[in-house]
Amino acid sequence: MENKITKVEKRDGRIVDFEQEKITNAIFKALTATREGDGKKSKRLSNKVVSFLNRRFKKEEIPKVEEIQDIVEEVLILEGLVATAKAYILYREQRRRIREAVKFSEEAVERVDQYLEKLDWEVQENANMTFSLQGLNHYATAYVIRQYWLNKIYPKEIREANEDGDLHIHNLDTLGPYCVGWDLYDLLLKGFGGVPGKVETKPAKHFRVALGQVVNFMYTLQGEAAGAVAFSNFDTLLAPFIRYDNLNYQQVKQALQEFLFNMSVPTRVGFQCPFSNITLDLKPSSAFAKQPVIIGGKPQNETYEEFEEEMKIFDKALYETMLEGDKSGRPFSFPIPTINITKDFPWQDPAFDSIFEASAKYGTNYFANYINSEMKPEDVRSMCFTADTRLIYKEGKHSRYQRTTIRNLVNNWNPKKEFYLLINGKCVKITDAFKLKNNSGKIIKVELRNGEIVKMTPDHPAMIIENGKLKQVLVKNLKVGDFIPIAKNAYKGGLGDFELGRWLGLYVSEGGIDKNEVYFSFNKNEKELQEFVKKIAEERFAFPVRVTKDPRWDTIQVWVKSKSAVEWVRKFCSGEKAPRKRLLASLYGMSKDFRLGVLVGIYQ
Repeated sequence: MENKITKVEKRDGRIVDFEQEKITNAIFKALTATREGDGKKSKRLSNKVVSFLNRRFKKEEIPKVEEIQDIVEEVLILEGLVATAKAYILYREQRRRIREAVKFSEEAVERVDQYLEKLDWEVQENANMTFSLQGLNHYATAYVIRQYWLNKIYPKEIREANEDGDLHIHNLDTLGPYCVGWDLYDLLLKGFGGVPGKVETKPAKHFRVALGQVVNFMYTLQGEAAGAVAFSNFDTLLAPFIRYDNLNYQQVKQALQEFLFNMSVPTRVGFQCPFSNITLDLKPSSAFAKQPVIIGGKPQNETYEEFEEEMKIFDKALYETMLEGDKSGRPFSFPIPTINITKDFPWQDPAFDSIFEASAKYGTNYFANYINSEMKPEDVRSMCFTADTRLIYKEGKHSRYQRTTIRNLVNNWNPKKEFYLLINGKCVKITDAFKLKNNSGKIIKVELRNGEIVKMTPDHPAMIIENGKLKQVLVKNLKVGDFIPIAKNAYKGGLGDFELGRWLGLYVSEGGIDKNEVYFSFNKNEKELQEFVKKIAEERFAFPVRVTKDPRWDTIQVWVKSKSAVEWVRKFCSGEKAPRKRLLASLYGMSKDFRLGVLVGIYQ
């Protein structure tokens, strides 16, 4: 076939002469590295690549370097050279990263000038960030973090779409979560602490102290997230301090004014004030209404539903201060109040007029519409555990997993010991465990048709399905015949497919490790399983395989000689002989299909 390809477009746009020799050399290096071929084979494969190029590009078309390399990969895979294809792909990625590193070092100095001269649109991307020395520092480090996201975390397709301008990924400058909600009740109960080596505070006993702890908490945690840090039930939980401190309206307003000014100080990275949000209930939240108020970290005799008037004082003082703004009349941008609009919203109550005045003047509020929703603001609090919920945990990071219940864990809690919980396949350290007071003194046992038994307090909210819609009721109002929704789908998990899982399951059931080899033992008639193990080892991993017979037991053993194979099975299974094998936590984070495959492999 006549070669129509005479030119190639380089990555920098330059047009150069096409040289087949370069393709031949690249393939030769990959073949010799994996011991799958020699010079003759590399020439033959190179000719095949050129043949593909001539079929896919017209005479006047000029292929790009990346397009030629894609065809090389395709040819290697079509030829069944899995190990060589893998080596070539890794080589391409390594070369790309080297080019990125060189480009990065050259651009790093230029970015300082781009910021100082405001040449880059990203200088103005964040309205909360001021042009400053801290802004420059953030701009410079953001470039490094962005490259990490695009090269180490996101897949190639996402990186290329972002670089080509097909989509814009916001907040690539922060290697962390976006928005995070925190529990104000927990802060009032335990105080602010938990960071090793840093100052800790006792639970707040006074209104201004509680607001001060909120400020410190939000500033500290804002450094760990790109988006907003938020507290819910803000007025419900803080209003009781007003009565306990015997404060008049002016004192409440002064304290909230200090709070708003403190929340507007630009000391966050990049010379920003913290991106913060508070949810206001306007009347006692049903989630806390019957619960004892927390002052100084201790439950008091009164409950939150007794402090509705103090909540009105709190909300009025907060919005009056927001309407006044700062010394120059500028609005306070943060925290952003969220107001839940429900069917029973007090539209006509004059105590809340300032909410809408602030929205009209500054656009202060975010309104969450629950009027046409099946959900209520408190529904999220229905998703909790009961004392009888079974857990998989271990005492000490290197000990074995055990089963227990939340009740046993709390009753035997020892803060001097380390406990770890298995959640979504990951080993997570438990930081605290404590009891909450049950005011009713009663426990209701709810038995479901599937045999599941749940014990809850009478005032605990529960979700039922009524007339095809979700409805929240208190547990004491549940009736025989009510339908409680239960998750129909298993945890989806992460990577892995059914066949890989089945391969691992066969190892768990019939395999072992001998030095640098993984072996599988089968009955001589289980030919399908033998072929399956060989196929996965060779096609998926490019592991060398050998088959032996054991005359003692009339069995067939399939041996996979590879350190990588040994490491792979050890990632999911400890123990090298049948009696000592244990599935590890990492398995539970794999995909649903992978986990199903493991079960099928074990039972086969």
